[in-house]
Amino acid sequence: MQKLGYIAVLTGLSFYLPTLSHAENGGAWTIKSGLSLIIFDESADVFLGGNQVPGASFTTDNDQTITASLDYRYNASWSVEVTVGIPPEATLNGSGPLDGLTLGKVTYAPATLTALYHLPAMSESLDFYVGGGLNYTIVMDTEDATVTNFEADNAFAMTVQAGVNGSFNQSNLGWYLDAKYIALDTDATGFVGPAPAKADITLNPLIVTAGLTYAF
Repeated sequence: MQKLGYIAVLTGLSFYLPTLSHAENGGAWTIKSGLSLIIFDESADVFLGGNQVPGASFTTDNDQTITASLDYRYNASWSVEVTVGIPPEATLNGSGPLDGLTLGKVTYAPATLTALYHLPAMSESLDFYVGGGLNYTIVMDTEDATVTNFEADNAFAMTVQAGVNGSFNQSNLGWYLDAKYIALDTDATGFVGPAPAKADITLNPLIVTAGLTYAF
């Protein structure tokens, strides 16, 4: 089946960059690993038989997943980070005229590639950063419910990111807190009875991650 979005981002097994003094020399790698909370800001325009259904939309619960990141630090100011995660499953429930209906389920896997600017050091143990980049959400699987032949599209989206890395006693082990906002839209299709159904879906997840890091 076609796929919705790995909206969670391959976000997190974050392994902290070496301490800032190490990173100033460039060429520092960090692996990150953490627990990510995916908070959706969802909405949809729903069409049935080619006509929009007024007030029809959907809701889905927030998700949790384990994420992992690999970060390459070019110098004291800049790094590039790739994030992936364990694909979670989202249940889409109808709202408005569709209230009380389970529309379908989606297993999704998001991946992000971001460039990060590291702010000038405020302390030897804290490293604050901001940045942005690209997300690609892959729909791994879909499951029918009220909507049959349910499918959802993979999607690209812009991502903004901010967070902080910390170290334990200036060692290669550390911790991190990270937030990513993904401006994610996708399309879903299927049938309700004999009528073709389509939805223009907005998900806009905020992915908040906390975890441990290892620099090498």
